[in-house]
Amino acid sequence: MVSGVAFDGLASGLETQEILDKLMEIEREPINRLVGQREQREAQKEAWEDINTSLSSLDSILSPLRDNSTFASRSVTSSNESAVTARADTYAVQGYYEIEIQNLARAHRVASARMHSATDELSLDATLQLNGQQVEIEPDDSLSDIRSSINEADAGVRASIVDNHLVINAEDTGAGSFIDLVQVQGSIDALALMQETSASAGAAEGEQSLGALDAGADGVDYDVVALDEKVVLQGQAYRFALRDDQGRFVAVSTDAASYEVLEEKVEDLTAGSLAGEESFDFSHAVRSGTVTAVYTDGTIELTGDAFSDELASPRDAEFTIDGLQITAETNTGIDGVMEGVTFDLNDVTEGPETLEIAHDTDRALSEVRAFVDKYNEVMDRMNTLGSRDEVLAGDTTLRRITSSVREMVMREAGFSEDHELNYLHEVGISIDRYGEMSLDEGEFTEALRENPADVRVLFAGRESQQGADGLSRRLGSHLHTYLRSGDGILTQREQMYDRMIDSIDDRMESLERRLARREDNLTRQFSQMEQMLSDLHSQGQWLSGQINSLPGMQRDA
Repeated sequence: MVSGVAFDGLASGLETQEILDKLMEIEREPINRLVGQREQREAQKEAWEDINTSLSSLDSILSPLRDNSTFASRSVTSSNESAVTARADTYAVQGYYEIEIQNLARAHRVASARMHSATDELSLDATLQLNGQQVEIEPDDSLSDIRSSINEADAGVRASIVDNHLVINAEDTGAGSFIDLVQVQGSIDALALMQETSASAGAAEGEQSLGALDAGADGVDYDVVALDEKVVLQGQAYRFALRDDQGRFVAVSTDAASYEVLEEKVEDLTAGSLAGEESFDFSHAVRSGTVTAVYTDGTIELTGDAFSDELASPRDAEFTIDGLQITAETNTGIDGVMEGVTFDLNDVTEGPETLEIAHDTDRALSEVRAFVDKYNEVMDRMNTLGSRDEVLAGDTTLRRITSSVREMVMREAGFSEDHELNYLHEVGISIDRYGEMSLDEGEFTEALRENPADVRVLFAGRESQQGADGLSRRLGSHLHTYLRSGDGILTQREQMYDRMIDSIDDRMESLERRLARREDNLTRQFSQMEQMLSDLHSQGQWLSGQINSLPGMQRDA
């Protein structure tokens, strides 16, 4: 633009700015046409992005149809879901199973004595070892502080306060989930968590040897016998004893340790250490400290600390399946009992309950129904974008994609002769003359029940195994030729429109620069015209004055 102030038509009397604006409006017509072209290209690019999204969603809906378990999944029906439920995978054997629950798995839970307050200082100073984790108790700690210290120790327990009792609950269930508490330093006797207790047992009837051990360091032969009853003390169940050649018990062992512990005891015994003794004691290290065993006249008495108030002893879940007795450490997620089946136990039963494992047709039907709906949605969208007066009307690439997708869906699969099904219409899926796909759910369900293997192959088959790909793989591979990044057809279309839009932007920018120069020139020319007319006007006035001043040109007043 010309710098300075423009005086519109002062000399000519013309609306020069209005004339200039009209001229520039005419000059801008090529740019206006380019703006329209750019908007059209933008709309076309957005349409292809829409098609890309639609085809991607169709490809995603194929994923469950590639999964063999979709067509071979199992359903489990419980006659009493409040007591037992289960989940089954494709390896579960269909049939009816009787299950009876005698006991649910339970966690170890203990409590302290009732304190006066949960917030008063207890004046305790101790170091505890809780399930192997150290817990420090300071003199100014209250019951609430001790609870927090236990929970922060990450010791596999959860501490809480109930009616000013400190309650410690093992996080895991099962017979082995004993809470292991040892006072390493100081004392917490004021809490009355632990107390000394004892139990005794003798040899089982007949004192039959369960197996001999090699002679120990003292040269004496030993054998293992079972106690006449299981002795549970301090979270350990003692079941076995070590007997020397004089019939005396010199060691005990838990259910879990048995021979390994007793063999170590034999190695520790020294010659003559117990000679002539009718009564002696020995120690046995366990999770919660040390248990002392005293042998006297054929009986072992075990003494050690135990929890004062054991609210719940740890216990395995106990149940039967078709009469076979089974134990589990937990009540939920119990697997490994039956192939392909995971159990959740919720309550004990008064008698046998029934679990039915059957072929689950609902899952496959749901996934196929979702595919049909998505196919119709995608095809309808592409048809709309390519219809008359739409941005992709007459686009041959879009027509080719639409027809190829339809053909890929309904074509013959071409499986080997071992497979009966080759067309979707054989399982109730068809496309009408308007291109809409429909699903006959009854026909599909019947085909799945009668021939689940071939229905699975029809959708999820592999060329390497069945001689041809099933629908999900065949259509998926075809869609990937459009969706691939870099060299996919849709990516190339979007890149083409990007180049066209960039080209239009370059042309518009060039034209804008030319128009700016044109406007400057026109403004300058109009200004010069006004200046010339002003100069001519001034000259005319001067000349008129000169003529009027000539002799004989004066008029009488």
